[in-house]
Amino acid sequence: MVSRTALALAPLALLVACKPDPVVVHRTAGDDLMARSSFAGAAAEYAKSLALDPKQRKTWEKLAFCRVKTGERDLAAEALGKLAELEADDAQKAEVYRNAAGIFLQGADQEKAEKYLVEAVRVAPGDEASLTWLGELASVKGGARLQAAPAVPAELEKAIGYYNRLIALRPEGTAAHANRRIALFKYLGHLAEERQREEKELRKSGRDATAAAATRERVARIEAKSAELQRMLDESNEKLARGRKPAAK
Repeated sequence: MVSRTALALAPLALLVACKPDPVVVHRTAGDDLMARSSFAGAAAEYAKSLALDPKQRKTWEKLAFCRVKTGERDLAAEALGKLAELEADDAQKAEVYRNAAGIFLQGADQEKAEKYLVEAVRVAPGDEASLTWLGELASVKGGARLQAAPAVPAELEKAIGYYNRLIALRPEGTAAHANRRIALFKYLGHLAEERQREEKELRKSGRDATAAAATRERVARIEAKSAELQRMLDESNEKLARGRKPAAK
């Protein structure tokens, strides 16, 4: 026989069972708003749904899309970054990070793409597209793409390093050699200017043996670095020259 207490609780249990899932409610509201091109409202609803259940891949994609539409590119990239964290496959994870970087690569704030590209090559070291973009961004920041721009050795080092990785991945390719050569020219020019300044200091040092020794040491480091870069430049020049030769008939 059913007790009176059980009978009293039955409607309450039914009410709880029929209570809508807020994750679904907010997600559905977001879908409805996005269908009406109300992207700001849709983004707000998707964000509420994701706060309750952050493992919704498609919802992260929709949130990123809405953020792009509202001009909130930083938030859009962050949403894709969250999506990438959910991907189990490294290649797919790298692709999502590249998509996040792509939000910035066509605009004026390209430097914001770097951290997402770095993540892409962290999970997929052979990701040539990301390595190419990283090389280009570092080359630009290093001053290699503009003759009048000052050289930034740390960025040129990064650019050359990325191009070296690309060359190792695709030894028969020429694009990485061509891009590396541009960075090498800039860096070698900078080192030549550095050497001239140091040699001028050496002439000024006169009888100051300590200062002269320190200057000679700096000159020696510059010469060693220049020789290292020159070897890479010679390699790239040779590779590119071979690539331009017509095939034998």
